[in-house]
Amino acid sequence: MMNLPKNYSHTKLYRAYHHMKDRCMLKTDKNYMQYGGRGITVCDEWLGKDGFKNFYFWAINNGYDDKLTLDRIDVNGNYEPDNCRWTDWFGQARNRTNSNIITINGETKTLTEWAEQYGIRQDTLWRRIYEMGMNPEAAVSVSHLKKREDVTIRKCKDLYLSGMSKSEIARKLNCSFTLVSKRLKD
Repeated sequence: MMNLPKNYSHTKLYRAYHHMKDRCMLKTDKNYMQYGGRGITVCDEWLGKDGFKNFYFWAINNGYDDKLTLDRIDVNGNYEPDNCRWTDWFGQARNRTNSNIITINGETKTLTEWAEQYGIRQDTLWRRIYEMGMNPEAAVSVSHLKKREDVTIRKCKDLYLSGMSKSEIARKLNCSFTLVSKRLKD
């Protein structure tokens, strides 16, 4: 195995390594509760006497660049070679414990990524899935919603008076929650 470069302890990679260990193992670290406090650990291969050396060579062989940050693929998984990658801050921001993960036709992405791919506003896609109860495949289809003029005030008010919620009405009429709310105000 090759040797580490001189002055490696002054590199961004060395700092990334220690920050990873600290947030998982050091209870006084400001991020401990989101990592070690949730049971996230660092694999044995990256700990101990040769820990940094093993981490260093894994990083170099897996796309490390000073412009990238260490990211866990499964945000609930540990820091280990099969669950880590190098990504930019944009990718890092999408891979969080509060990301909305959606599978469409067997492919899994964040709600934001799907919205971008289909040219749909993120909040619109979120409402279609979580408020209207649409399945993700239908939610990304632009042709699924009825035209505004097809959803009359009378239809909305009749259904609302029959005891249906706005979300139920939107699902039944295959339209947006916002449109139902607007019709009920008129």
